[in-house]
Amino acid sequence: MKQFIIALLVLFSATANAQSDCNCQKNFDEIYQKVRDNYGAFSMKVNATTKPAFDALSKKVKEKSAGVTDPTACYFILKEWTEFFKDGHLFINTINPIVPAEPADALLKRAAAVPVQKFNSEASFQAYLNANLAKLAYLEGIWESDDKAYRLGIVKDAAVATKFYGFLLNKKDDKWVAGKTKFVLEQLSETKLKTTYYYADFTSELT
Repeated sequence: MKQFIIALLVLFSATANAQSDCNCQKNFDEIYQKVRDNYGAFSMKVNATTKPAFDALSKKVKEKSAGVTDPTACYFILKEWTEFFKDGHLFINTINPIVPAEPADALLKRAAAVPVQKFNSEASFQAYLNANLAKLAYLEGIWESDDKAYRLGIVKDAAVATKFYGFLLNKKDDKWVAGKTKFVLEQLSETKLKTTYYYADFTSELT
């Protein structure tokens, strides 16, 4: 039970101070004391073998927290310390969830992984449709979203007859260019399709 109680105490301490006037070193001192005095597994986690590493980490975190007033920066400093205990009941929480900043090249890598079809304009795709009219699959053609935000082409995969790509017919920005795949359809049966949809940041959802 003490493990659950100390988790709430740490959560409350971090939340109470995670405001614009955050004093990170004060937060650390309070959390250190509460964990030491109330955490039921403290003596098991900090023993003769682990104490040197714990003391070194505590010194490092205390020094790192000095002068820090940004709640996000403080959160990750304190999290480094609580992770020493490897206990899911002991964690730092904040009023608003804090998510690590995405590396600058992460979006570019996702964008590069999304295929681009060979049609770089609506005219070039229309020419393909006209030339292959007699053998087009039922999904192939030009489609428009209800809100007219997207005008898309759907083309069959050259090798897999049950796979289709929905792609932009017009450039949206430097990453969402004409031909960029917006979704992939895979026909599982006559009435069922599996869809992979790409959001604006190139993350995907499978439905």
